[in-house]
Amino acid sequence: MTTSVIIPQYGEFDLTQRLIRNLEVYEHPTTELIIVDDGSPELDRFHAPPINHLKVVAQPHRGVTAAWNRGVHHSCGEVLIFLNNDVTCTGAWISRLREPLEDRNVVLAGPRMRRERLIPHAVAQEFSRCVLEGWCFAVRRQDFLRVGGFDERFEMYFSDTDFQWRLLKMNQQGCLREVPDLPLKHAGHATTRHLDRRRDVHASDRRKFLQKWSCR
Repeated sequence: MTTSVIIPQYGEFDLTQRLIRNLEVYEHPTTELIIVDDGSPELDRFHAPPINHLKVVAQPHRGVTAAWNRGVHHSCGEVLIFLNNDVTCTGAWISRLREPLEDRNVVLAGPRMRRERLIPHAVAQEFSRCVLEGWCFAVRRQDFLRVGGFDERFEMYFSDTDFQWRLLKMNQQGCLREVPDLPLKHAGHATTRHLDRRRDVHASDRRKFLQKWSCR
């Protein structure tokens, strides 16, 4: 299966450059890489090195959810991997992450599960609170399109949980698959911690998520 790796960035272009160098060292040279610059300030925009399979897409600042969707629009892979720019690779990992998707019952694969603690039981009772962490996950392109992509009402938070729940709702027999011990290290909030609106965006996205899923 061909693969596209979609990497959103807002500022912190040095992290993106480091990640691209890592991927060039450890991964197949024809893996498609899509960088989506989410309206970074001029000095923090990503400047693409001369790599044939690397594409840089720019958009006004709209948040990571819109950047994910825009990256898919410009990609070609049968498997889509969404990867934060604050990740460091120390070995090859894409083929291992992609492998579980050969099982049709696996709708999403990622390196680590997390427990969604900020959702009331009445909202979460239809689904498990355990979902994959949003900094790295893989999905078949056809499933992504069938479910309608990410809901851009969520600017930054809860869009990954909403996406996973919709995938599981679409495929009642589907499951999420953790692929542990991949040679990846996630710095965690290395970009978002500098955003002045971070708490306000989180509160707004959570409110919209609860409204959406309370009505189902």
